[in-house]
Amino acid sequence: MNRSDLEILHGAVEWLLGKEWFSTAIARLREELGGSTEPFVWTTVPLSAIPVRLPASIESCWIFLLKRDVPSGSHHHPNSVQHMAVLEGRGLSNVGGERRTMFPFASSRHSIEEKWLVIGEGVPHEFFPEGEDMAVVSFHTCAAAELEEVATGSGVRRLYEPPRKAEDRDEAARLPIETRSLRIRPFVPGDAAAVLVQSQEPAARTWLPSQVCRDHAHALAVLEHLIARYSAPGNPREGPYVLAIEHRGDAAPIGHVGFSPLDGDVEIGFAIAERYQRRGLGAEAIAAASSWALQAFGLERILGVTAAANTASKRSLERAGFVFERDMSMSFQGAVQAVSVYALSRPSSRGDA
Repeated sequence: MNRSDLEILHGAVEWLLGKEWFSTAIARLREELGGSTEPFVWTTVPLSAIPVRLPASIESCWIFLLKRDVPSGSHHHPNSVQHMAVLEGRGLSNVGGERRTMFPFASSRHSIEEKWLVIGEGVPHEFFPEGEDMAVVSFHTCAAAELEEVATGSGVRRLYEPPRKAEDRDEAARLPIETRSLRIRPFVPGDAAAVLVQSQEPAARTWLPSQVCRDHAHALAVLEHLIARYSAPGNPREGPYVLAIEHRGDAAPIGHVGFSPLDGDVEIGFAIAERYQRRGLGAEAIAAASSWALQAFGLERILGVTAAANTASKRSLERAGFVFERDMSMSFQGAVQAVSVYALSRPSSRGDA
């Protein structure tokens, strides 16, 4: 990789370091490493979360946290070129038999070439964190689900995968969701303008006041937060997993559908732009996204909670197969109010199955 490509990666990492969700991802790894017997743990960063045009060869981004004073173990990647920089901590590397000090990303005394390690396919490498855990960022030239490690000496192989349960692992790979009228896909930063406009429509202000965006910068910040949650935690039992809804005739999103934790359950949230309402598109999106989420995340059921007075929302849930459970009072959209609760269960868990 030439210097100009390294400068692009360097700029991408500078941007990542300014994001709270990126720091949170490293903090989660610290908790995981503390309870692990492995020399390192990892998580992925979705490329869609990085608003930088990365070199064409880059297909995945990772954060690794290496345990202090424990060698990582020598291995190589037969199917990827690795580009790595140290974010926190210090240590040594041995790449292809050449030992060197690993210089910190923030160092002003070292060049980009000195701070970045570029490790070719099949080249054995090992890292030696010294005195403290070492956090590194790593860009690879293969997709996250395809990154393979081969241990030096034993030849033992394993695939690097996000450290989540099997049913949660590849949900993004199964996107987009295609229906007769819609395409449901992950958000990208370029959706901010459409999100801003839709959040300020009268219906959104009435029923979803907590989701109104002040301006384009606010909308972009919201999207950056949601995009980051595709990988950290990447599970609606633990955090939001919200997708854009596109009409097949439009390139921009016309709404959203997503899932988030609610008192031990997972609830669905959704909205459709006003000019696309009263066409059955809300129910179409809810049905398709719910079917996907039940399978992708191994959920037993999904709740739908809406203001009791929002008859359009209740009608969409019912048309999508949700069954009314009860009316109740709860904190909803920033205020205590009457709500209606619906539920959709996995086919195998329904009483009439």
